[in-house]
Amino acid sequence: MTLKKSRPNSDWITIEESCTLLKLSRPTFDKRRKAFHLKEYPWQGRLWFSRKQLADRILLQTPKSISSQVNLTEASCSRVSQIKRKGNVYDLRSLHSIDPFGIICLLCTIISEKDKFSVIIDDSNVARLLSSIGFLFFFN
Repeated sequence: MTLKKSRPNSDWITIEESCTLLKLSRPTFDKRRKAFHLKEYPWQGRLWFSRKQLADRILLQTPKSISSQVNLTEASCSRVSQIKRKGNVYDLRSLHSIDPFGIICLLCTIISEKDKFSVIIDDSNVARLLSSIGFLFFFN
C-alpha cells in the first residue's frame, strides 16, 4: 500500500514552497515563522503553512518606508515605488490622492512589469475614481 502524497488543502503549501514564494532561505523563513506566529499544519510527516496567512502576515505587511498617505500628483514628490510591496504587488490602499499624471505613472509602471502583478484596493475615493475611469478593468 502506498501513501497518498497529495496536498491536504489547496491553500496549504510546504516549507520549500513558502521559501520560494517569499524569496527567503530556510533559516530566514524559520525566523520569520516564529516572529509572525505562523500556524503550522502537520500532515503526513510534513509541515504545511497557509498561503493566505503567509501573504497577510509577511508578504503584504506594510514596510516602514511606505508612508500611510501617498499622493500621486504632479505637484507631489511621491513615487509609484512607494506603493509597491514585496514582489509585484501594488497596494493602492495607501493612495491619498491621484491626478491624471499619477494615473499615467501608475499605468506605465504596472505595464512595464515583466512578471505577473497584483493590486490591492479598498473602497476609498481613489479606488472609486480609478474604477470610474475604467483603470481597474485592466486587472480583471
